[in-house]
Amino acid sequence: FWALQHRFTLLSYSIMQRLFLFYIVIFSASLLAFVLALMTIDLQHLSTHFTPRLPRYLAAIFILISGIFTAIIWLSPLISGLMQGQPPVTLSSYYTGRVTDALDLGIITPSAFIAGILMLRRAPIGYLIALSLLVLEIMLLPIILAQTFFQIAAGVSFTPNEILGSITGFFILSLLSLWVAISILRNITESRKLTS
Repeated sequence: FWALQHRFTLLSYSIMQRLFLFYIVIFSASLLAFVLALMTIDLQHLSTHFTPRLPRYLAAIFILISGIFTAIIWLSPLISGLMQGQPPVTLSSYYTGRVTDALDLGIITPSAFIAGILMLRRAPIGYLIALSLLVLEIMLLPIILAQTFFQIAAGVSFTPNEILGSITGFFILSLLSLWVAISILRNITESRKLTS
């Protein structure tokens, strides 16, 4: 069993190593394309499509709380390792730890804080960033389900509480994210409101 798991880990790592530069290119191209796509949106006209019932506080608070929880989840092992003078547990327990830490702490968390603050200030770009983050949060459940399935199939063992806790947590997060996204999208109309 151990040998099989070790071979799977080495295979996964070697595939990731071979494709690492490809991943960097895809990530960079996607991020830049996303930023360029956002820049093409006329934000002044976008705000004319918002209904008065657009959920400002609900959406902003949800995104801010998501950012706080993301920071807590990923900073906890890093800070704990620093305080103990040892490498964080995440660096030794799985090979994607550093990448996940960097993306979630360097991009996702600041984006959540920026989106939340911009929505509280009624800036249309805040809603665009928030909707992107909400779609990501909605997609976490199927991703976690698939990862758990493949990890179990590869022989990685989880306690029932680890499986249930993870899936339940991401199920709740996905549902709440879906609800907030729908409440935003329902209040963006195709026809512009008249301004006087």
